[in-house]
Parts: sequence; C-alpha cells; structure tokens
Amino acid sequence: MATSQQYVNTLGLVCDMVGACLLAYEIVRTNKHPQIIDNGDAGALNGGTNLITNPAYEQYENRKHRYMWAGMLSLLVGFGLQIYATWM
Repeated sequence: MATSQQYVNTLGLVCDMVGACLLAYEIVRTNKHPQIIDNGDAGALNGGTNLITNPAYEQYENRKHRYMWAGMLSLLVGFGLQIYATWM
C-alpha cells in the first residue's frame, strides 16, 4: 500500500514542478514586440495615425495565457494528487 502512495505523491510533486516551471518561464520571459504599431500616414500632410494591435504581440499574449493556464492546471493536479496520496 505504501508503494502506491509514494508513486502518487511523487507524481504529484512532478506535476507541481512542471507547473511551477511553466508559470515561472512565462513570468520571467519578456516581450520583444511592440504592443501597438502605426499603420497610418502620420508623416504625410494632414496625415493621421492608424494604430493597430501588433499581430506578433497578440500571438505572444495568447501563447503566454495558454502556458500559464497549463501551469496552473498542472499545479492543481499535483496538489490534488498529493492530498489524495496523504489520505490513501
């Protein structure tokens, strides 16, 4: 019985480590793309700005949110497995 408890607890710890690494990677990682780009003719006579969101920035944000959700889910599963292993 103790052997399966140790395996479940170890699996929970591994999930916790993976989740913490995913969260830390996305928190520490910096964005190298500008958030907004000017697509207008601001240099022309009577020209105006046409500010649009940079597609590369949107892609970066979407990826960041996916990694952070995966990290949080992994942490929750890991903690749940550890709680389960404690009460086995």
